[in-house]
Parts: sequence; structure tokens; C-alpha cells
Amino acid sequence: MAAPKALRRDQQRLEELESSIAGVLIRLSALELARPDGLMPVFTTGDVDRLMRAAHRIHKLGDGVTVNSRATDVAIEIARNKDGSAVVFPALPMET
Repeated sequence: MAAPKALRRDQQRLEELESSIAGVLIRLSALELARPDGLMPVFTTGDVDRLMRAAHRIHKLGDGVTVNSRATDVAIEIARNKDGSAVVFPALPMET
């Protein structure tokens, strides 16, 4: 009966890891990039363009991320053919 305990511990560690990763993505996506106000430019125009593209990609990291989400129920449909073989369709979130 050690297997169910090990699975629960693994599941808990996985959920904690997912939550941590989601938190990092959310914090990264909230970063803002601004031009310096100094008299001497620190970055070239090309540097600024590259940073702006990187900032745009970083902001997109947060799209669709949910923090502390609980596992949702999924539906897995299976169709049996006349010859006895089966087709398993991809898991989809259950509609509420």
C-alpha cells in the first residue's frame, strides 16, 4: 500500500512545482521595459528593438496561466470499431 502514498506525494510535489512555475510566468509577464531618462544613451536603437521584442514575448508568457488551480475533471471518449479495435480520443476538460 506504499504506492498510493508515493503517488499522493508525487502529485503534491507536481502541483507545487506547477504553481511555482505559474508564479514565475506571471511575475515575468508583469515586467515593464522603459527607455532610460539619462542624457547619454545606454542602449543603441537595435538594442532597444531587441529588448522590446523580448518584453513582448515575456508578457505573452502569462497568457492563460492559472495559479493554484486544482486538477479539473476530464472526459476521455473511446469509440469501439466493429472489428473490436478501439479509438481513444484526446482528454478534454469536462464542461460544467
